[in-house]
Amino acid sequence: MKNLQTIKRIAATLMTVALIFTSLSFSAFAADDTTVKIYGTDDGVIVTLYKVIKQDANGNWINIYKVTDSENNEVDAIADPAKPSSAEILALAQRSDLEDEIVLNAADDWVAKTTSEAAHWAKNLVDSDNTYGVANDKGAGMYLVLIKNSADNVDDQDYVRVYNPMIVSIAPDNDTGDLAAGSVSPETDSFETEAEGNVAYVKSSVPTFDKYIIRKANDNVVDGNKTDADKLNTDVTGTTNVGNANTTNENKYGDTDTRGSDATDPAVGDKVWFEIATTIPAYADNYVNPVFKIHDTLSTGLTINNTPSDGKPNGDLEVYVGGAKVEPGANTWSIDYESEDGETFVITFAPAYLNGANQKNVVVRYSATVGQDCKYNFNPETNTAKITYTHKPGEEEDSTTESEEKKTYHYTFSINDKINGEGSQDLREVVKVGASEDGSFVFKETTKETEYWVEDIEGAVFKLYKADTSAAPDDKPFDNWVAADNNVIRTATSDKDGRLKGLDRLDCGDYVLVEDSVPSPYAKKKTPIPVRIEAELKDNGQLLSYKITVGGVVAGNYKATYDADNNITSIEALADDDTTSLGTYKAASASTATQAGVETLYKISKNEGETDAEYAARIDEYLKTFDDVHPEAADIRNTKIGTLPSTGGMGTVAFTVGGIVIMLAALFLLFGGKKKNNN
Repeated sequence: MKNLQTIKRIAATLMTVALIFTSLSFSAFAADDTTVKIYGTDDGVIVTLYKVIKQDANGNWINIYKVTDSENNEVDAIADPAKPSSAEILALAQRSDLEDEIVLNAADDWVAKTTSEAAHWAKNLVDSDNTYGVANDKGAGMYLVLIKNSADNVDDQDYVRVYNPMIVSIAPDNDTGDLAAGSVSPETDSFETEAEGNVAYVKSSVPTFDKYIIRKANDNVVDGNKTDADKLNTDVTGTTNVGNANTTNENKYGDTDTRGSDATDPAVGDKVWFEIATTIPAYADNYVNPVFKIHDTLSTGLTINNTPSDGKPNGDLEVYVGGAKVEPGANTWSIDYESEDGETFVITFAPAYLNGANQKNVVVRYSATVGQDCKYNFNPETNTAKITYTHKPGEEEDSTTESEEKKTYHYTFSINDKINGEGSQDLREVVKVGASEDGSFVFKETTKETEYWVEDIEGAVFKLYKADTSAAPDDKPFDNWVAADNNVIRTATSDKDGRLKGLDRLDCGDYVLVEDSVPSPYAKKKTPIPVRIEAELKDNGQLLSYKITVGGVVAGNYKATYDADNNITSIEALADDDTTSLGTYKAASASTATQAGVETLYKISKNEGETDAEYAARIDEYLKTFDDVHPEAADIRNTKIGTLPSTGGMGTVAFTVGGIVIMLAALFLLFGGKKKNNN
């Protein structure tokens, strides 16, 4: 009778303890069979059980392991089997002398999901004769459950679950006296009562991780009293972003208006703000020196703003844990810039800090400035982040893992430049050409009698301004644009082919081109020329397409195709209708283009009788630029001064000479007449 009362005390106490200690899980003795069940693990984990409480020959619950107390006395590892503490269970989990381990075998002990029960581990821990068991034999008692990730399990997951110690018990049923086993799951953190008995659940943890562009912030100051956090996003708890499957492009990547100040399409000199949101895993005390690091790598065109200033030891970079700002220090976190792996920075949290910050949200906020030499068009600047963390206790070589990488993309746009980085198509979009007074092109002859080329004007200078489009009528959206202010965004000069060079690394938006000077004998244009750059992004923030409109004419319209790994496979030039294909540009730079890729892209093969050298030369031609894809660039025409339509003849020289002769004759007659009168 005494033993049954003890059993009841244990069952009642364990149910209470399970609600108190979130790092552990305790199971009451269930009216089930002698098979313990462990639910809620990931596939491929290693589950090991150690018996820590047993029954002696008299049916008393006794400890298997001893510890030394503060007075150097040997005492039970669990002072009261009915009231095990979290500290006692964690201390047991850290022991190196645990014996008689029971390792659950994936082939024999894993039960697949059925219609009535979730997938779980199941192990019969009682001898065939159903005896209670004595010494360290299997049977009645309390078992420590330790779960570790295997190498295969780690490789198969983007985020690896961190497991903490649990206990599960087998004891005589109060009514029948038969042994009954409990069930346990690391998946949830609530205590539930099921029809077949009481089951205690407690959490394991899977760190969440994401990366966001907050916004472009070069002109954020609206209220001088606002702090950076106020200007950007007052929520630093991480709860609105972390693990939110409903996060949209609008709040994840910034303003999605294709002509807005979206942080995915900044201009040179813009400051872009980033946010990394993650959670610290639930590390129990058996994780002696846990590792939790945040890694971030900016591409070369982005420079982190980490110059120390008053009260800001890392410039714009700040760390928030659980919604509160945490300063760097030996007992909190430290940062290393320019790591050996080429990373921009690595934030490392102190192990002691991690043990006290279980499952708290972490937000890292910082900014970077877009540099003069940043990439452009379909070739983006990127910001890549990841976390590394301990996923099983101990200091084994494979005890840490890293998350999947999160990447943001940042695009600027250059007119009359390469479409996708070095070696790609050199575009011809905006061209300066000569025109006669009636507006028609001025042509120049080539050495071939049948060929005529438009006369490109070299040396014309334009200035680019942000546009004020408020006066544009609805039916003529590109009319009446003027410069919004006097700030010159870019200065462009036409080259020998008439292409305006210098309109580079712009963000999406509306601009006007104003001609500053033009070589003789052409007249300078007085009307501002409207320029619009607009873009469309994929769901992951990569550039899907962009369009450049100059003077109401589509000068360039491009759409990329990506493979499953988010690499560009081709770029199409589209007509004004955004649908009709005008041709396909090569996607890769010359350094990565292959013959096989060219053959696939252009559907060509070696002709019969063609030598290898001839075929290689033909392949090379396909790698070079081709103007057929988008032949009708937007032209900016300048009228020649003093020209009239002509049908041939002696031209203006004869008229000029004749005029001079007539003037001389008139002067002679005038002075000759005066002389006669004087005589």
